Amino acid sequence: MTTSPALRTCGGRSGHKESAGISVVSQRLPSHTSTTLRQRRLRRRRRRRRQKRGCRGGAREKLIQAPHRAPLPSLLLANVRSLAHKMNELRLWDTTSNKITETNIMFFTETWLRDGVPDCAVGLQGRHCIRSDRTADCSKSRGGGLCICINRSCCTDNLTIAKHCSANIEFLMVKNRPFYLPREFNSIITIAAYIPPDANAKLAMTELHAAISNQQTQHPETAFIIAGDFNHSNLKTVLAKFYQHVSCPKRGDKTHVYTIIKEAYKALPLPELDQSDHISRFLLPKYHPLMMQVKPSVKSVKVWPEGADFKLQHRLHTNWSDFAVTDTVDPHTDIDSYTSSVLDYIKNNINDIATIKRITIFPNQKP
Repeated sequence: MTTSPALRTCGGRSGHKESAGISVVSQRLPSHTSTTLRQRRLRRRRRRRRQKRGCRGGAREKLIQAPHRAPLPSLLLANVRSLAHKMNELRLWDTTSNKITETNIMFFTETWLRDGVPDCAVGLQGRHCIRSDRTADCSKSRGGGLCICINRSCCTDNLTIAKHCSANIEFLMVKNRPFYLPREFNSIITIAAYIPPDANAKLAMTELHAAISNQQTQHPETAFIIAGDFNHSNLKTVLAKFYQHVSCPKRGDKTHVYTIIKEAYKALPLPELDQSDHISRFLLPKYHPLMMQVKPSVKSVKVWPEGADFKLQHRLHTNWSDFAVTDTVDPHTDIDSYTSSVLDYIKNNINDIATIKRITIFPNQKP
């Protein structure tokens, strides 16, 4: 019995013929079209691989991942010119910007606060604010004033060391013990300073130099951070070992940040706070701890095993007069030869009993 050609296309072999037909059609495509498709597939693979490879690094990314575990605290410096009138915008920054919310320490100069303004009026949620208002010791009754706001997630141990207000300079010193701090520092002293435009720069630097030198003598292992509006003054004229980190100056703007660590911060400009005539600055910590800068060294030391004291006592229980007899020349004993022979005998016994152990010494390890 013969089958028709129509019935031959039915059954399980029809799909095979259809797939074969599709492959034939694909083979009939122009060569440049297939090459273009192949290039697109390779390009997609490369893009996917490039996006997934590695991880983002840098000081900014590390600060985002762990904002309160940086080697040095992140800073915000602003000349506010009346802090009470800028609180609405400052609170808006604090609630909408993650960079401002996670900032560890804020410095405000020219707060223009008086005793009649309570702390709750200029306080920020989750921060400990320390203020130093202008007093009658200054020749002026208006203007001036300093404030330091410290994030409680970073530090809760804060101690006000000094408050100074004169006709030439105002400064506020606060000692901080953050939760996380490199081993080479035992604390941080933050200093907010303001020098009026008509002040005597030489006298102002003399007063600030005396206060900082006194604290450096009392706290030699402390990191100093000095921030404020210096106007026509420069701290490096009296403290040459300090470094200035604000590299984005504005015309007529002399807000500076000084530390004793080279390349400790990177300054980033921020908008003016409301109607202030000074731009704000965010300082990103770039300091690498000493443990990451220097490689650890390996040292060999002698270790006394268990029961070494009894072994050493047994070996040293000897007749020491035998050494004197061997070192006697005529009727006299050579004291130098006698001493060296005794010491060599003791040293050899110690080397036989003690074991050598290799230990790793890190650069930030305390003695």
